[in-house]
Amino acid sequence: MSEIFMEGFVRPFYNALILILAAVPGADLGIAVIILTILVKVLILPLSKKAIESQIKMREVQPDLKKIQEKYGKNKEEVYKRTMALYKEKGVHLFSGCLPLLVQTPIVMGLYFVFYREVAANNPALLYSFVHATATIDPVFLGLIDLTNKSIILAVVAAVAQFFHTKISLPSPALTQSEGKLSFSEEFTRSMNVQMKYVFPIIVGVIAYVVSGIVALYFATSNLFSLFYELWVRRSKKSV
Repeated sequence: MSEIFMEGFVRPFYNALILILAAVPGADLGIAVIILTILVKVLILPLSKKAIESQIKMREVQPDLKKIQEKYGKNKEEVYKRTMALYKEKGVHLFSGCLPLLVQTPIVMGLYFVFYREVAANNPALLYSFVHATATIDPVFLGLIDLTNKSIILAVVAAVAQFFHTKISLPSPALTQSEGKLSFSEEFTRSMNVQMKYVFPIIVGVIAYVVSGIVALYFATSNLFSLFYELWVRRSKKSV
């Protein structure tokens, strides 16, 4: 693993988890995982909000893009010019939603590695000088789910939350009114949306189940937080 990634993400998150464990009654690992995951998600809210707002703008211009396609579909150059003009008018930046997601990736991966590997290893070498190792760690979440084992319940929650989050995030391409069918680009987009909506949640659920209960809890917490936050942002935009 890269030394920069380890020192910049994994080690800080591992120490934060140990500090939280020391404050959690009974050193419940599950509660500590939830708290740390939510804290990190809150810290990156500005990035998440920017990505969501970009998705909302893209969804809002879909009807206008459809009209451009119907009117100038045979003139590719004109379609491009009018599309770029529309984006400029509506304040849509094609890659504005990608950058926040790229920035979040190492953060998410850092948390994943902490929960997947470092907690099980109980690695005191990663601790800062001011952080003391926890004498005991209770891996049984709320006295019900052993996070060191597989958990079908948490895996299902993670997959279902991922499904609904993906569902509200992805726009559905409409039929071209003049032709009554989808263009190649629309067909491709719809195919990708279907895969993202149905296949990706299954992959998340399988990984969450196969790896361990602690990773499943992390996925479930992260996906539920993202789902409810995006719903809140979208509702706030509508009420403005």
